[in-house]
Amino acid sequence: MKGLDNISFAYIERNFSVDTKMNTKYTVKQRLAFGVIVILLYVINYVVCRYFLGEYYTPEWVARHFLVIAAIVSIIPVFWGRIRFSLITFIGCSIGILAGESFGGFQSDIPPRFLHWGWFICITVFLLSCATGIAFEVRKNKG
Repeated sequence: MKGLDNISFAYIERNFSVDTKMNTKYTVKQRLAFGVIVILLYVINYVVCRYFLGEYYTPEWVARHFLVIAAIVSIIPVFWGRIRFSLITFIGCSIGILAGESFGGFQSDIPPRFLHWGWFICITVFLLSCATGIAFEVRKNKG
């Protein structure tokens, strides 16, 4: 364990970066601060969805089953300077919740009488926002 004493975030960043054109526009402190901001945004989103919009299907389902996964996917790239990706995926998750609740309901006379695809719409919008965030970051790094 002698070598583990000198490991720091900067050491890991230098030696284990995802690509050679790592976004060095933001300092480590700025990345950590933005990571905390994104975490707080997801916590606020969780509280609103779980406790204030609990009577609606999609926000409550997303808060219980999917929001933690979306937060992890959004926060990890911050540490490599991919701040725009995190913002795009957070906005995509929020839009997915609204779109899922708005367009996910389907009234039917066949049992079980009410099918709700809001969860599927939310996850699809989030995955599309992930693809958009990746494309945006790749385009910004090339240009």
